[in-house]
Amino acid sequence: MRSALQLFLVSSATPTAPPEPGPTLEVEAKTEDALLQVARELLLAKGYRIRALSFGVKNILAYVESPA
Repeated sequence: MRSALQLFLVSSATPTAPPEPGPTLEVEAKTEDALLQVARELLLAKGYRIRALSFGVKNILAYVESPA
């Protein structure tokens, strides 16, 4: 099973600013539950700090801080 992973970038310098749309990645796993784990591992491997990660209506949504 595949799903798009839509990133929204949260600024650590100005945390009250609205998140900006980021890149869309793709994740693949055998089950829906595993999709979140694969997404989490991918984001951490890319150096993002995860603020929130959940299923949206059409894809997975992630609110992250950009790598320093």
